[in-house]
Amino acid sequence: MTDGALAKVEPGYIVGVDDAISPARLIEQVTLIQNVMKSVMRDGEHFGKIPGCGDKPSLLKPGAEKLCFTFRMDPEFDIEVIDMGKGHREYRVKCTLFAINSGQRLGSGVGSASTMEGKWRFRTGPVESTGRSVPSDYWDQRKSDPVKAQEALGGRGFSTKKIDNVWMIVKQGERIEHDNPADVYNTVLKMGKKRAMVDAVLTCTAASDIFTQDVEELVDNGVIVPTPVAAPATPPPSTPPPAQAPTDAPPATTGEPTQDDIKDQLAIICGKIADALKSDAGTVLYNLTVNKDGKYGKRTIDGIMWEATGPKGLWSPLKAILSKAKDEWKKIEEMNAQPDDPEWIK
Repeated sequence: MTDGALAKVEPGYIVGVDDAISPARLIEQVTLIQNVMKSVMRDGEHFGKIPGCGDKPSLLKPGAEKLCFTFRMDPEFDIEVIDMGKGHREYRVKCTLFAINSGQRLGSGVGSASTMEGKWRFRTGPVESTGRSVPSDYWDQRKSDPVKAQEALGGRGFSTKKIDNVWMIVKQGERIEHDNPADVYNTVLKMGKKRAMVDAVLTCTAASDIFTQDVEELVDNGVIVPTPVAAPATPPPSTPPPAQAPTDAPPATTGEPTQDDIKDQLAIICGKIADALKSDAGTVLYNLTVNKDGKYGKRTIDGIMWEATGPKGLWSPLKAILSKAKDEWKKIEEMNAQPDDPEWIK
């Protein structure tokens, strides 16, 4: 439409009303997001809750990418670079989402990142060993409760380092300013793009009531410190119900695990193995399923058969792979393999 031209409106057309989606369609969209969270996304990978910072999960970049794929949205980025002096930069990013099928503009989001942010402006100086080895409580709680894990080391300012093949507690050095901010230009740019895309996805899918974004950034930048959530008090023992008179009805049975139960267990164990080996779940699953001739390797759980007929009759390949995965995870636990420190400690 040219400047000064008026939009042509059909008789009876009500702006903002006739273009609106129905409540039923809105419910379908919310339900779709919730189903994607339940069926596809993984807590801690695609979204995650910050302990002590509320019940609403933060949408992470992999989760935003999954929603883009689900709703067939194509992100495009406009980037502005601001020179802040002494080699420092700020990247201001605008992410616009377009419908892949129609090319229609759906909405946009903004985000920025700067080399002046604390986690990129400063680096940690040389560490000093405390002479104490890392306690087992740290490794047990490192992912489930990072705050308690940090307390096991001595609190803030302490980390871990492998010295002569032994994991030791070390005292972190003083923060010193980076002498070359250009080392993190690419990292900061990608962070700005991530923030803009997450903002755009939350805006275009109207999912801000399901996810949040700001809490994750505040924790990353050290503005707020996550606190552990207190465990609920143990309820007093209740009086056991009176014994029921015997009936002719057969006893209830829980039955065998369902196919979905087996898939969920396999996904969890493959994720644990991947974390320990610094790999990915698809590669772990492939190595579990490939045979000695290099055949039949699967990278997705859905590609594994539930039932098959073999020389000994009917059997379940999915259950067999789950059993193999459990054995592999047990070996890793017995080896007491400890991965490197997570980024949040450094």
